[in-house]
Amino acid sequence: MAGMKIPKAFMKAFLENKEVMKAIEEVIQDQIKSNLEITETSYICMYGKGETNIFGEEITFCVKYDKFGTWKWKCTAIHTKSDTVIKVNHCETQKIAVQYALKSLIEKLTKSGNLKSKAFTKGIMSELKKKGWTMPKIMQTVQQQMQKNKKKTKKKKNVSKPKSKL
Repeated sequence: MAGMKIPKAFMKAFLENKEVMKAIEEVIQDQIKSNLEITETSYICMYGKGETNIFGEEITFCVKYDKFGTWKWKCTAIHTKSDTVIKVNHCETQKIAVQYALKSLIEKLTKSGNLKSKAFTKGIMSELKKKGWTMPKIMQTVQQQMQKNKKKTKKKKNVSKPKSKL
């Protein structure tokens, strides 16, 4: 199975399935919370720095209150291995700024394919299994999504081609 390429239709169905993605999101949120470490804070300057680890993937962040401009919180999150950066601005609270930045970063890393390490994949699969997501259940769910996608594309093809009576 090493070096096996995952078909695009399968990955598309996997990423589009709300049930599977919600379970993965919960696993990642649990990992972020349990590994979160605040490395620096300043109440006077109103900023903080921290880091977290998601199955071996290191992420750092800096959150700061923009007291000279928007009067809102902003946050920068960085995936150190790929040097992928996400910046969010205009958040009402420090917590919202950090949560949104980390979530946006994970989404960007997932779409770009930068979360492919064996440790990350193994960790996600192990945690999903604990939540009842066995490989057969995942496969069945993704196959159902692929069938839905196939029906959608058939409907689009039928609608887009007007039939002539010649």
